[in-house]
Amino acid sequence: MPDARENQIQTVLDLLEDATSKEVVQDFLRQKGLYHSGTWTEVREKRLIPYLNDHKITIDELIALLGSAEECGDQHIFLHQCTSQDAIEMMDRGRVAATLRAQKLEHLLAGRDIAYATETPTIVEVRFDTADVDVAMVIKVAEVRIRRKLERTRAFHGKFIKIYSDGQVWQRRGHGALEIVASLAFRIASFVIATLRMDIADFSTCAT
Repeated sequence: MPDARENQIQTVLDLLEDATSKEVVQDFLRQKGLYHSGTWTEVREKRLIPYLNDHKITIDELIALLGSAEECGDQHIFLHQCTSQDAIEMMDRGRVAATLRAQKLEHLLAGRDIAYATETPTIVEVRFDTADVDVAMVIKVAEVRIRRKLERTRAFHGKFIKIYSDGQVWQRRGHGALEIVASLAFRIASFVIATLRMDIADFSTCAT
């Protein structure tokens, strides 16, 4: 029976395969001077898993790679303005911790939630990007999105109609990210704009 570490590895590898391309993972291995050729299955079974077991790479490095892949590409970015003081208050660590505890999400204080997404948008990561001080806070939301395969297109009275197959559907983990950076307020990516705005309101409310 797989142990907790093996389950975590398989989950991270599944999410990596869903979130990014094989070439991105191979480039990660190449930069470490490790063998990187093969299909997705070979990269997983003959490269990543043995390298993890031999401590040539770490699960934390793959989680960081996953996080980077989730926040890049295939997204829409909406920028909103707020005052520096409002951004500083929303990024207050004490307030964030209190809000997470109130929403029963205190486990995110220890690190991101590595798990398969549900159909309900769920906060899976709250992190601070720091230099000498906190310079940004990122709140990441994930959900399962259903996609149908494009079957064909047809012309009809001067218009093109796309026809999707109802029998060929697959699930994909989708992401939205809110980034608060000093006076440049929000970076919202990919989807779930209404849900993210609801979460922003929660975080901008004073937590005592």
